[in-house]
Amino acid sequence: MPGEDTWVVGRGAPGFRVGLRLRRAKLMLDAVDPDTTAAAPRCGRLLARLRLTDACGRPLCAQVRPPLVEWSAPARWPDPVA
Repeated sequence: MPGEDTWVVGRGAPGFRVGLRLRRAKLMLDAVDPDTTAAAPRCGRLLARLRLTDACGRPLCAQVRPPLVEWSAPARWPDPVA
């Protein structure tokens, strides 16, 4: 659907297999701040930072909007988190 992106989190053995239970968190691009949306094409990147688990430690699922996701358009990619 336009304006939506999906991040899929699987639980179980690596790869897909029959019976694998999936939960998905939908990153809602229409929730990105207009200033960030305008900056993204100039710098060539749009970054989303979010936890992949909810407050109870279960996989995050459903639509994810701020404040659960923080959007930015950084001038360079940040160093990976250890």
